[in-house]
Amino acid sequence: MKLKQLNIVFLSFLLFSCNTNTQKNDQDESENSKNQNQVNEESTKSNNTAPDLYEIEDSVYCYSLNGSVEFYYTKTETGNISGKLTLISENSEGVFTGEFRRNVLLGTFKYKDSNDQRMVKEMVFLKNDSDHTLTQGTGELQDVNGKMRFVDLDGVKFNGIKLSETDCNQLKSYRGY
Repeated sequence: MKLKQLNIVFLSFLLFSCNTNTQKNDQDESENSKNQNQVNEESTKSNNTAPDLYEIEDSVYCYSLNGSVEFYYTKTETGNISGKLTLISENSEGVFTGEFRRNVLLGTFKYKDSNDQRMVKEMVFLKNDSDHTLTQGTGELQDVNGKMRFVDLDGVKFNGIKLSETDCNQLKSYRGY
């Protein structure tokens, strides 16, 4: 019986509170909206500050192949990849940008060749979490508007160089990204 009385009191209170003045609600919503905008602006300002060094280092992934290839990258807030790829044996070093599609990293390597000419090459890697490696994909490439691109991404075979995850401090090219 007391439970029914409590329910009736609660429902009465709920109905009474719903019948308040709509002008007051509109004013409250306007003030809440202004406050939320201020909070969003402050949040955006605080997000624009540079992260501490330890926050950056925790998000860097480093790979190498016996000192002849070094690759490190970080994931951006949007999930994109940005990093540095160094092919020591070919004396080329450049920027790698891309994105993961499940366990496949597809991206663009921008670098200067031995003749100091700017080059752009599409690259793909298969990430294997069980043995902490990245295996480069190989396939037929063609020049498309000055960028070397795969003719058929579905035909890529992951039988290229195999990079092993490593301590970033072991990389000669790593400078605290």
